[in-house]
Amino acid sequence: MSKGPRLFELQLSPPRPSAVAAQSTSNLASAKHTTPSLSSPSLHSKPRQSHNQLKRPRSQTLQWYKTQLSTRATRPRFAADPARQSLSNIAFILAALTAGGGTMGYVRTGSVPSVAAGCTVGALYALGGYRISARQPYGVELALLASVVLAGSSIPRAMRSGKPLPIGLSLLAMYGLFNFGMAWRNGVAGR
Repeated sequence: MSKGPRLFELQLSPPRPSAVAAQSTSNLASAKHTTPSLSSPSLHSKPRQSHNQLKRPRSQTLQWYKTQLSTRATRPRFAADPARQSLSNIAFILAALTAGGGTMGYVRTGSVPSVAAGCTVGALYALGGYRISARQPYGVELALLASVVLAGSSIPRAMRSGKPLPIGLSLLAMYGLFNFGMAWRNGVAGR
């Protein structure tokens, strides 16, 4: 087992001033003339203190943990609101589906307008989803705009041709119109 510092002690406990000062002075003293390597005995020339000598009093440790827990509870979280989280998830899923569908249309038929439209609408959905999750303004509006553009291009084609691809795109657009339209109507966008 290594005699180096334990990782879980460094992450879970606050820095100990006496141990940090002793370690930095020993490192400075050994670094004056030579550059120490990991296998160099000069790194461990000072006798190590035992774990009991470095231990804090129990009351100080408990107080530190209490302050850490209380500050974690008050920190703002990224998209903590479930309504915002579900809206951003919907936007990201629709972004992946439209961009992936446009790319597949290009691969199968060589259609450049298909990949351009799919990636543009996908980018609008992705930007809207990011802005919703980051609590920035106009996230719902961007996703709603992407749904309107997708519906405007796919619904007339679905009515004319009756093919499964435009019908599927129309259903995706209607799903986005419903979700983002209700969010915009209920004021989720302005919070």
